[in-house]
Amino acid sequence: MKRLIATMLCFALLFAVSVNTSADVIVKYEDWQLSSLDNGAAWEIRGYIGEDMDLTLINYIGNVRVISVGSLAFKENEQIESVTGVPLLQIIKEYAFLDAVALKTVKLPYTVYSIERGAFYGAHNLQSVNLQETTITTVCEDAFRNTALSEISIPVSCTSIGNSAFAGCDSLTKADIPDSVTKIAANAFDGCSDFVIYCNSGSYAHQYAVANDIEYVLIDSVQPTEPPTDPPTDEPTTAPTDDPTTAPTDPPTETPTDEPTQGPTEIPTSEPTVLPHGEYQILLGDTDGDGEVTILDATKIQRVLAKLDIDTSGMFTLRGDIEPNGLEILDATLIQRFLALLGVEYPIGEIVVRTV
Repeated sequence: MKRLIATMLCFALLFAVSVNTSADVIVKYEDWQLSSLDNGAAWEIRGYIGEDMDLTLINYIGNVRVISVGSLAFKENEQIESVTGVPLLQIIKEYAFLDAVALKTVKLPYTVYSIERGAFYGAHNLQSVNLQETTITTVCEDAFRNTALSEISIPVSCTSIGNSAFAGCDSLTKADIPDSVTKIAANAFDGCSDFVIYCNSGSYAHQYAVANDIEYVLIDSVQPTEPPTDPPTDEPTTAPTDDPTTAPTDPPTETPTDEPTQGPTEIPTSEPTVLPHGEYQILLGDTDGDGEVTILDATKIQRVLAKLDIDTSGMFTLRGDIEPNGLEILDATLIQRFLALLGVEYPIGEIVVRTV
């Protein structure tokens, strides 16, 4: 009898473990369908059965994070018109919004670093997505194919645009592509006949536009219109007065500046504490030297890597090189994860000593 009971307990335990560790087990929480990731360390959205048309994605269940939208989670959804992600969300998986025909607007947080193949394929009414505010490194194959996007801005974290990424987007009129992009598939914009690429002279996007006979505007060649320094009239700038002791006021003049009007800008920095033997005491992650770690520090890393800002003093790199093994996009991602309370193994936000 004891042997039988022991055998039954072993089977029960085995069944419980298999249920809890299976990635295919879908659980219901309020109006959400989810599955567990990493043995319960995080959750993934697998579906939604509520009635909201303007949907804000869930970010926590208890104290466990929701970090991804699963494959086919919103496939053929005919109800949801807008989706807003919150910081913690990291990944939009393959075909997550496939043929979600009602979807018009998507707002993603800076913590999103991956939008996988076909994520929004066939969302025919999707007009707006704030892609530039994410930290994706590639626009994957078919990611926004056959959508109604009118304008896109590729983030400076991105290095490539994949096959048919924006193919069939016949409403597309403008694509801002930064210098960080060094690869664009030949068919990335198939069917986009009336759009213009905005890019810098000599960039890969510029070469791509020329090679594929696509209209382009060189951002670094556009001269800004400056207001005149002198008033266009000889009339006094002050109202007439009968007081003879009141002298007319000269028009204000602009203070001369040596700052360039376009192109890369130098990064202002505050000096760190200098220690003996070439060491510096810094606040790790405070890349712009303003005394705190914010999303602007991650953005500055992206701008330097895209050669939009120049680190003349080297202090920017000293503060922003988290690992440290040289400044790279991963450093920006680590800062973003720190700000989203996702946990990092480096002492971001703490005073550390670094050697130059």
